[in-house]
Amino acid sequence: MLSYIKRVFQRIKSLQEGRTATLYKISHDPNGLILNYLTIENDSGKKSFVWADVIKVTTFIRDLLTVDLICISFALSNNTTFEINEEMEGWDDLTKHLPEYLPGCKKWEEWFMEVFSPAFELNASDIYVRK
Repeated sequence: MLSYIKRVFQRIKSLQEGRTATLYKISHDPNGLILNYLTIENDSGKKSFVWADVIKVTTFIRDLLTVDLICISFALSNNTTFEINEEMEGWDDLTKHLPEYLPGCKKWEEWFMEVFSPAFELNASDIYVRK
């Protein structure tokens, strides 16, 4: 019961601060990517991977009924996937740098229209496959 009350208190605090959902921030450098998050209950953490572990990168649309959400999925060598989306802070900067980190990866300008149209369709496209 105490845990429930604590979560409710944290949600109220977040709402007072104007935060209604989990916040994500993408950070990256030539070594890898880090995704920091802060939940509405004020729990924070991070997930990360190194570029050397990426075996495939796929772009796709997630249909949210009234809008589309552009996403990128990274398939990693340990048989896991790591997904990010355009609503996350740092998305624009990452999409510009992906071809530098993953030689042979399509540039944003080359894949954006493929994934964006037609609307409300999956439009999955591999933009990088490790050879």
